[in-house]
Amino acid sequence: MPPTEDPGVAAEPSRVPAAILVVGANNQELARVVEQLRRRCGADYVIIAERSATRGIERLKGLRDQGSDLAIILADWQLPDGSGIELLSQAQSFSPDAKRALLLSWSEAHRADLAWASDYARAASLGDLHGIVPKPDVEPDERFQLAIQELLDDWSRQHRPRFELIRIVGERWSEVSQAFRDHLERGSIPYGFYEPDSAGGRALLERAGTSGPLPIAILHDGRVFVQPTAIEIAEALGVNAGVEAIGTPDVAVVGAGPAGLAAAVYAASEGLQVLVIETEAVGGQAGTSSLIRNYLGFPNGLSGADLARRAYEQARSFGVKFLIARKAIALRSEGGIQTLTLEEVFGVEHQRPPGRPRRQSEVHSRAVVLAMGVLYRRIGIKSVDALVGRGVFYGAATTEAPAMRGEEVFVVGGANSAGQAAIFLGRFAAKVTLLIRGSSLSEGMSDYLVRELEALRNMRVRLNTELVEARGDQRLRSLVLKDRIAGSTEEVPAGAIFILIGAAPRTTWLPAEVQRDERGFVLTGSQVSVARHKADHSPFGTSLPGVFAVGDVRAGAVQRVASAVGEGSVAIRDVHAFLKRLH
Repeated sequence: MPPTEDPGVAAEPSRVPAAILVVGANNQELARVVEQLRRRCGADYVIIAERSATRGIERLKGLRDQGSDLAIILADWQLPDGSGIELLSQAQSFSPDAKRALLLSWSEAHRADLAWASDYARAASLGDLHGIVPKPDVEPDERFQLAIQELLDDWSRQHRPRFELIRIVGERWSEVSQAFRDHLERGSIPYGFYEPDSAGGRALLERAGTSGPLPIAILHDGRVFVQPTAIEIAEALGVNAGVEAIGTPDVAVVGAGPAGLAAAVYAASEGLQVLVIETEAVGGQAGTSSLIRNYLGFPNGLSGADLARRAYEQARSFGVKFLIARKAIALRSEGGIQTLTLEEVFGVEHQRPPGRPRRQSEVHSRAVVLAMGVLYRRIGIKSVDALVGRGVFYGAATTEAPAMRGEEVFVVGGANSAGQAAIFLGRFAAKVTLLIRGSSLSEGMSDYLVRELEALRNMRVRLNTELVEARGDQRLRSLVLKDRIAGSTEEVPAGAIFILIGAAPRTTWLPAEVQRDERGFVLTGSQVSVARHKADHSPFGTSLPGVFAVGDVRAGAVQRVASAVGEGSVAIRDVHAFLKRLH
């Protein structure tokens, strides 16, 4: 979302309040919905009611023509002149950023034949709807209000000013600036980004008393950091525990993705002392996912960053300590104690100040859970990697997507992560092209994503196509694509490209005693070939006693968020059994 122009004051609400449109068939129910919305949201949003699909479409056209923002549109399942689901699907072309939800009464939601369910499931899978809102039955109805608040929270994160804990002044197409913003975004740290030639950027530079080198970070308390490293910001925000004060916890978890955070929460909730070590940002690779739709208990889906934030806060509430921007580079086991050697992380390698060595430290624990996840594979094309952070991005599109309005962007990859990124980008970019080396989209992608991609009007899928070159000056301008069947090449203009072509496990630093498969994934349980009694083979135990592996880093892992969370939580049973044997 765009930053406020005056960095010294809180952002003012938009002069023209955004609208919430309700289209209902029953006058009494519609009046109840509108009344409860006005009580809770009337000061900040314009509440509009219509009684037919036709009038709803006319209102949508009017709001679009006036340039008015629409935050939410709610529609009854059945309207006098059509289907509410069809109306919500059509609404996307008029207000693509609005949250669209189906209004259902208790009796409609629980009727035996579920007549609305198949149409809803299809529309939801195609991205036409964002959820279901229960009609209010009592006064006040908190279930209704909670559903509305979740929709508003989701919408406002992209379209409303927010508190800026950190303000960054930097070049838009700088790799260092982009990496810094990505860390903050994935860590759910509220920030504002200002280009140096903007009014807000100039004011911040004047206040900081320096013009560079960029990026410059100004914390909410006035502290200024010139070209800050990831570890400097983590320590400035008080996120990290002091290494000297950590002691010897029961378990050290390496990695703060879903698997690692689940292990930390369950271990700490059961009375163990826990330390979590994370190289980048809390959330791991899943933290970059724009929307996780199939995670149990979240029918409307949630972003990877939101899941990571919730898990991080939950872990902290149980007393888990964190070391962020520290990379594990060695592990040894001596006398029942596991020792991890850590190295500070700078974010981008050339960001390390000249002459400053990598500071190293050691932490000790009684057990270790490996949950490092995987690294996105680089495409290995020099001209492409030369433009990283300047139009070329590895991973999902969460950070940069809102800035892609009106751009023509490309996504490389044929798995679910690439499909999810393309769909999310489609909400902002004028056109999205998905580049697939293979001859079929369905070979590596879930059916619901394939159907959603095929339904998007601004989406194009190019099969049997590979990227061979990126061209540009200070930023990406065009791509050279090769038709793998004809052998011909074509140069196409491009505003940005997001590359998701697989991942490799982060295990090269582990000692030889930790067995891995030919691709580097850690072997666990019955996969381990050691001369130990089978009873000692805990499902998540590695070949090194006291060391366990969970999530995507483990050989044979399902590589789904839900399974990673399950493995992280269940593995603590193995940790408990090991610690018990130590006594």
